[in-house]
Amino acid sequence: MALDESEFSHPQPNLIVSRNGFTVEVKMPSSIQYTEADRQMQIFAEILASAEPRIAVRRQDLKAWASPHVGTKVSEADRARVLANIQRAFQFGGWVLAIE
Repeated sequence: MALDESEFSHPQPNLIVSRNGFTVEVKMPSSIQYTEADRQMQIFAEILASAEPRIAVRRQDLKAWASPHVGTKVSEADRARVLANIQRAFQFGGWVLAIE
């Protein structure tokens, strides 16, 4: 699927905003903050040494929404959607997401 670059904006370094209602922010040194609607998730991320900006996340680390949604389980469908959204945002930003 081709990336629709008009979907995204890059209002500040490390922050990508989608007009489809989510944001992805790389928080140095080791997390990604994902936000959609009123839900937010902090995901442990590892910056990999490579020629291109490459960041790795583990599927199993997408397990909880932040307050006020603490206790709301992250379903497999949520996990797949969040990872796909992050991957598209990274593609727009010229970064590579490695999913482990």
